[in-house]
Amino acid sequence: MSYKVEKHPWETNAISFGTAEIFIGDTHVFDTVLVDFELTNHLETPFLLNGFHSSDSAFDLVESLPVEIAAGETLPLQLRFIPTEERSYTAVISLFTDNQQFRNARQFRVSTSVVTGVADQNMQASEIRVSPNPVHSIVNIRADGKTSIQGVAVYNLFGQLMLEKKAEGSTNISLDVSSLQSGIYFLKINTNSGQQSKRIIIH
Repeated sequence: MSYKVEKHPWETNAISFGTAEIFIGDTHVFDTVLVDFELTNHLETPFLLNGFHSSDSAFDLVESLPVEIAAGETLPLQLRFIPTEERSYTAVISLFTDNQQFRNARQFRVSTSVVTGVADQNMQASEIRVSPNPVHSIVNIRADGKTSIQGVAVYNLFGQLMLEKKAEGSTNISLDVSSLQSGIYFLKINTNSGQQSKRIIIH
Protein backbone atom coordinates (compact mmCIF):
# COMPACT_ATOMS: atom_id res chain seq x y z
CA MET A 1 0.00 0.00 0.00
CA SER A 2 1.16 3.53 -0.74
CA TYR A 3 -0.29 6.88 0.23
CA LYS A 4 0.85 8.45 -3.05
CA VAL A 5 0.67 7.33 -6.67
CA GLU A 6 2.43 9.02 -9.58
CA LYS A 7 1.32 8.69 -13.18
CA HIS A 8 3.82 8.37 -16.03
CA PRO A 9 3.32 7.67 -19.75
CA TRP A 10 3.22 3.92 -20.42
CA GLU A 11 5.97 3.24 -22.99
CA THR A 12 5.52 -0.39 -24.03
CA ASN A 13 7.66 -0.13 -27.17
CA ALA A 14 10.32 2.32 -26.06
CA ILE A 15 13.13 -0.05 -27.03
CA SER A 16 13.38 -3.22 -29.08
CA PHE A 17 15.95 -5.81 -30.13
CA GLY A 18 16.72 -7.03 -33.62
CA THR A 19 15.68 -10.54 -32.51
CA ALA A 20 13.51 -12.23 -29.90
CA GLU A 21 15.77 -15.27 -29.50
CA ILE A 22 19.42 -16.15 -30.15
CA PHE A 23 20.79 -19.67 -30.56
CA ILE A 24 24.47 -20.60 -30.05
CA GLY A 25 25.80 -23.92 -31.33
CA ASP A 26 29.07 -25.91 -31.52
CA THR A 27 30.66 -24.57 -28.33
CA HIS A 28 33.21 -26.11 -25.98
CA VAL A 29 33.90 -25.59 -22.30
CA PHE A 30 35.85 -22.34 -21.64
CA ASP A 31 35.34 -21.04 -25.19
CA THR A 32 34.57 -17.32 -25.35
CA VAL A 33 31.70 -16.66 -27.75
CA LEU A 34 30.71 -13.11 -28.71
CA VAL A 35 27.20 -12.62 -30.10
CA ASP A 36 26.17 -9.41 -31.87
CA PHE A 37 22.72 -7.91 -31.34
CA GLU A 38 21.07 -4.49 -31.65
CA LEU A 39 19.01 -2.27 -29.38
CA THR A 40 16.81 0.43 -30.96
CA ASN A 41 15.43 3.46 -29.13
CA HIS A 42 11.94 4.28 -30.48
CA LEU A 43 11.43 7.30 -28.23
CA GLU A 44 11.71 10.93 -29.29
CA THR A 45 14.10 11.49 -26.38
CA PRO A 46 17.42 9.83 -25.44
CA PHE A 47 17.24 6.47 -23.65
CA LEU A 48 19.74 5.87 -20.83
CA LEU A 49 20.66 2.19 -20.79
CA ASN A 50 21.98 1.56 -17.28
CA GLY A 51 20.94 -1.99 -16.41
CA PHE A 52 21.73 -5.53 -17.55
CA HIS A 53 20.67 -8.86 -16.09
CA SER A 54 21.11 -12.47 -17.19
CA SER A 55 19.36 -15.42 -15.57
CA ASP A 56 22.56 -17.45 -16.14
CA SER A 57 25.98 -16.10 -15.08
CA ALA A 58 27.63 -17.67 -18.16
CA PHE A 59 26.32 -14.67 -20.14
CA ASP A 60 27.34 -11.05 -19.65
CA LEU A 61 27.40 -7.79 -21.58
CA VAL A 62 30.68 -6.73 -23.23
CA GLU A 63 29.90 -3.00 -23.17
CA SER A 64 30.22 -0.96 -19.99
CA LEU A 65 27.07 0.75 -18.71
CA PRO A 66 25.57 3.31 -18.55
CA VAL A 67 25.34 4.31 -22.21
CA GLU A 68 22.94 6.80 -23.78
CA ILE A 69 21.05 5.91 -26.96
CA ALA A 70 19.89 8.90 -28.98
CA ALA A 71 16.28 9.23 -30.16
CA GLY A 72 15.68 6.82 -33.04
CA GLU A 73 19.20 5.41 -32.81
CA THR A 74 20.10 1.71 -33.13
CA LEU A 75 23.01 0.69 -30.91
CA PRO A 76 25.12 -2.41 -31.72
CA LEU A 77 25.93 -4.47 -28.60
CA GLN A 78 27.68 -7.76 -27.83
CA LEU A 79 26.74 -10.59 -25.51
CA ARG A 80 29.64 -12.67 -24.13
CA PHE A 81 29.16 -16.39 -23.40
CA ILE A 82 31.75 -18.39 -21.43
CA PRO A 83 30.52 -21.92 -20.56
CA THR A 84 32.18 -23.61 -17.58
CA GLU A 85 30.49 -27.01 -17.69
CA GLU A 86 29.20 -29.51 -20.21
CA ARG A 87 25.45 -28.90 -20.60
CA SER A 88 22.99 -26.87 -22.63
CA TYR A 89 22.36 -23.29 -21.52
CA THR A 90 19.17 -21.22 -21.57
CA ALA A 91 18.94 -17.67 -20.25
CA VAL A 92 16.69 -14.64 -20.29
CA ILE A 93 18.63 -11.45 -21.02
CA SER A 94 17.20 -8.16 -19.72
CA LEU A 95 18.34 -4.64 -20.63
CA PHE A 96 16.69 -1.67 -19.00
CA THR A 97 16.75 1.88 -17.73
CA ASP A 98 16.11 2.27 -14.03
CA ASN A 99 15.77 5.43 -11.93
CA GLN A 100 13.70 6.71 -9.03
CA GLN A 101 10.71 7.49 -11.23
CA PHE A 102 10.32 4.52 -13.55
CA ARG A 103 11.84 1.38 -15.02
CA ASN A 104 11.64 0.46 -18.70
CA ALA A 105 12.91 -3.00 -19.63
CA ARG A 106 13.06 -5.36 -22.58
CA GLN A 107 14.06 -9.02 -22.75
CA PHE A 108 15.19 -11.64 -25.21
CA ARG A 109 16.01 -15.31 -24.85
CA VAL A 110 19.30 -17.05 -25.61
CA SER A 111 19.86 -20.82 -25.77
CA THR A 112 22.67 -23.16 -26.80
CA SER A 113 23.26 -26.65 -28.01
CA VAL A 114 24.97 -29.03 -25.58
CA VAL A 115 28.38 -27.57 -24.72
CA THR A 116 31.07 -30.24 -24.92
CA GLY A 117 34.63 -30.58 -23.70
CA VAL A 118 37.26 -30.37 -26.43
CA ALA A 119 38.32 -33.80 -25.28
CA ASP A 120 35.13 -35.31 -26.71
CA GLN A 121 36.50 -34.75 -30.22
CA ASN A 122 40.27 -34.85 -29.78
CA MET A 123 40.91 -37.32 -26.94
CA GLN A 124 40.36 -40.92 -27.97
CA ALA A 125 42.29 -43.79 -26.37
CA SER A 126 44.03 -41.59 -23.81
CA GLU A 127 42.76 -40.64 -20.37
CA ILE A 128 43.59 -37.89 -17.90
CA ARG A 129 43.33 -38.71 -14.20
CA VAL A 130 43.11 -36.10 -11.43
CA SER A 131 43.67 -36.90 -7.75
CA PRO A 132 42.88 -36.31 -4.99
CA ASN A 133 39.50 -34.78 -5.59
CA PRO A 134 38.39 -33.02 -3.38
CA VAL A 135 41.83 -31.48 -2.89
CA HIS A 136 43.28 -29.35 -0.10
CA SER A 137 46.64 -28.20 -1.45
CA ILE A 138 48.30 -30.36 -4.14
CA VAL A 139 46.42 -31.89 -7.05
CA ASN A 140 48.13 -34.51 -9.22
CA ILE A 141 47.36 -34.78 -12.94
CA ARG A 142 48.43 -37.94 -14.73
CA ALA A 143 48.16 -38.86 -18.42
CA ASP A 144 47.74 -42.48 -19.48
CA GLY A 145 48.59 -44.07 -22.82
CA LYS A 146 50.60 -42.02 -25.31
CA THR A 147 49.34 -38.67 -24.07
CA SER A 148 51.68 -36.01 -22.72
CA ILE A 149 50.60 -32.89 -20.83
CA GLN A 150 51.65 -29.52 -22.22
CA GLY A 151 50.05 -27.29 -19.59
CA VAL A 152 47.25 -26.91 -17.05
CA ALA A 153 45.06 -23.89 -16.26
CA VAL A 154 42.61 -23.47 -13.38
CA TYR A 155 39.39 -21.48 -13.90
CA ASN A 156 36.69 -20.49 -11.43
CA LEU A 157 32.94 -20.79 -12.06
CA PHE A 158 32.90 -17.37 -13.77
CA GLY A 159 35.47 -18.48 -16.35
CA GLN A 160 38.28 -16.40 -14.81
CA LEU A 161 41.82 -17.77 -15.04
CA MET A 162 43.14 -18.35 -11.49
CA LEU A 163 46.32 -20.44 -11.97
CA GLU A 164 48.41 -21.69 -14.88
CA LYS A 165 51.34 -24.08 -15.18
CA LYS A 166 53.29 -25.32 -18.20
CA ALA A 167 54.34 -28.96 -18.28
CA GLU A 168 56.36 -29.31 -21.53
CA GLY A 169 55.39 -32.87 -22.36
CA SER A 170 55.18 -34.44 -18.89
CA THR A 171 52.92 -37.38 -18.13
CA ASN A 172 52.53 -36.57 -14.43
CA ILE A 173 52.50 -33.08 -12.92
CA SER A 174 51.52 -31.59 -9.55
CA LEU A 175 49.76 -28.28 -9.09
CA ASP A 176 49.63 -26.30 -5.84
CA VAL A 177 46.11 -24.88 -5.38
CA SER A 178 46.45 -23.95 -1.71
CA SER A 179 46.27 -20.22 -2.57
CA LEU A 180 42.72 -20.58 -3.91
CA GLN A 181 39.58 -20.24 -1.83
CA SER A 182 37.37 -23.24 -1.18
CA GLY A 183 34.92 -23.99 -3.98
CA ILE A 184 34.45 -25.61 -7.38
CA TYR A 185 37.03 -25.03 -10.12
CA PHE A 186 37.76 -26.38 -13.59
CA LEU A 187 41.06 -27.67 -14.92
CA LYS A 188 41.74 -27.04 -18.59
CA ILE A 189 44.42 -29.56 -19.53
CA ASN A 190 46.34 -29.09 -22.79
CA THR A 191 47.91 -32.24 -24.22
CA ASN A 192 49.67 -33.33 -27.38
CA SER A 193 46.35 -34.69 -28.68
CA GLY A 194 43.91 -31.98 -27.64
CA GLN A 195 42.32 -30.47 -24.56
CA GLN A 196 40.31 -31.90 -21.72
CA SER A 197 38.43 -30.28 -18.84
CA LYS A 198 38.05 -31.69 -15.34
CA ARG A 199 36.09 -30.35 -12.39
CA ILE A 200 37.79 -30.24 -8.98
CA ILE A 201 36.64 -29.25 -5.51
CA ILE A 202 39.02 -27.34 -3.25
CA HIS A 203 38.32 -27.38 0.49
